[in-house]
Amino acid sequence: SAILKVLAANQGEIARHLQNTRFAASHDDEKFFVADYPLLPTRRRFWEKVLRNTDHSGTKAQLRSQLQIVFEATRQTAAESVGTVAPADFIYDQISIDLINSGELEREYDEIIRKQRDGTKDGDLRSSLCALIFLIGKLPRTPGADDGVRATAETLVDLLVSDLKSDRPKLEQQVPRLLKQLVDAGHLMAVETEYRLQTPEGVRWMHDFNRRRTAALNDNQRINSKRAELLRDGAKQVGSPYCSICADDDIVLLPGLRACVALLDGRREAVAAHGLYFNFHESSFFDLSEVVYRGPSVAAADPLLRLRALFGRYEAPFYAVYRTAVLADIFERVEEMRTTLGRELLTAALTAVAGEILRTTDFYYGRSTAGSFSYDAWHPWQLFTASPQALFDEYRVLRDIVAAAVPLDAGDADGTRMRAVIDLVFLGYLEPLLRSDVLQLIFADRVAGRDSMSTAAHVWKTFVRRRPRVSLRVSLAGPGRIARALARLAAGAIPMDYVVAAPGAGSKRRRYRIFEGFLTSGAGGNPPVEPVLALLERLDAY
Repeated sequence: SAILKVLAANQGEIARHLQNTRFAASHDDEKFFVADYPLLPTRRRFWEKVLRNTDHSGTKAQLRSQLQIVFEATRQTAAESVGTVAPADFIYDQISIDLINSGELEREYDEIIRKQRDGTKDGDLRSSLCALIFLIGKLPRTPGADDGVRATAETLVDLLVSDLKSDRPKLEQQVPRLLKQLVDAGHLMAVETEYRLQTPEGVRWMHDFNRRRTAALNDNQRINSKRAELLRDGAKQVGSPYCSICADDDIVLLPGLRACVALLDGRREAVAAHGLYFNFHESSFFDLSEVVYRGPSVAAADPLLRLRALFGRYEAPFYAVYRTAVLADIFERVEEMRTTLGRELLTAALTAVAGEILRTTDFYYGRSTAGSFSYDAWHPWQLFTASPQALFDEYRVLRDIVAAAVPLDAGDADGTRMRAVIDLVFLGYLEPLLRSDVLQLIFADRVAGRDSMSTAAHVWKTFVRRRPRVSLRVSLAGPGRIARALARLAAGAIPMDYVVAAPGAGSKRRRYRIFEGFLTSGAGGNPPVEPVLALLERLDAY
């Protein structure tokens, strides 16, 4: 028949509808194409589930009522060309009055849906979108009963396609734009990729919620204090002799962790231990971009010499494995600092004063470079662009706390020499960060009227080294080729970026990009072949 020919010609479009849901198209649908037309089997299943979940009296779910709805849909599309099917929102007008009377549909929602119909095509489509979002919201989402349908832009397009030949491209352009209009107008709420209807009361609640949320997120002092409080309380609850902190988007490698614990077990003078830190980013590839922390142990006998060693080549020990008692004591003392930077530097300084900070040669900690919650005043540039005085005020508090932790010697009874040494240590830390060219850029931006945030971003963009775009990559398909490439690099070959491909189809192994910066970063030389190979194996198993 003509219907079968047209539907067969548009089988690709029909098969796309509601994929990955229980309503998705199947081969069994073909025998119902003519009988169901102009209703597609996917939409028939959608309607049946909506009726069962909204018509608790059972009147609309009865066969004669369903036939009446399909008859009205057939009458509406009778004059259209073959291949025009009933959009899924058609059922809304057929059942809305009954839903209002039964309490399943709030009048506020019905008013939102109907008021969109302003005589324009966009208005009709906005109304259809709101109606579908309401209907999808009536489907069950409890485990076992969930059919997997969500009110996303893609699902809404699937349910609104009427002309199987030509509607989709137009709808894919129109639907996201109109959804944004409805969200901006307060009629819809976006929850990740899904959309939900909002009543006027809901709009007022959301405005109040967003106002309070914005105020809370901008209260940096409160956030910093709460973070310090949680860390302090968490350290108090640890029952083991050692502990460490890991950010929720980072990676800790257990062999490296064990090596750190073994170091602490074997050396009483040490209070913390960590290994090599590397930056990573996971998308279609797992990028290993740089080994960021790989400096030597801080192991001098004198606490002031340990301070100089740590801040002369600063690598924060915050994520190291600590003796629990030491970390708990440090977290008790950092609360006086007002900024994220101040708390980090004081934590590092008190660690160095307390004892040795040992470094293993194992890969220990992976730091994600993906976007995350941003902390205010976590870098000297941020403080210096906003308020140099704040940096000096923070340092005064930090120096007093550090000085109180350093034992006095017989020749420096009042601590004058010790405080001078501490000042020199931190001036050495700041010197490369506040070079003349950095200060000149900050000065020029602030005089020109730039605010502190944009100035800090400008400094970061200008002076922080960015990895150049990958231009040359060598594919390494197996461990043998990886080892040979790394051996050539160690022997002085020209550095380049490498792609480590997955072994084959169906493999669970990640695809890695090992950037030149990862293999050559740091003054300690290139990482040996075996640790890099072991790192890939550990990441595969992570």
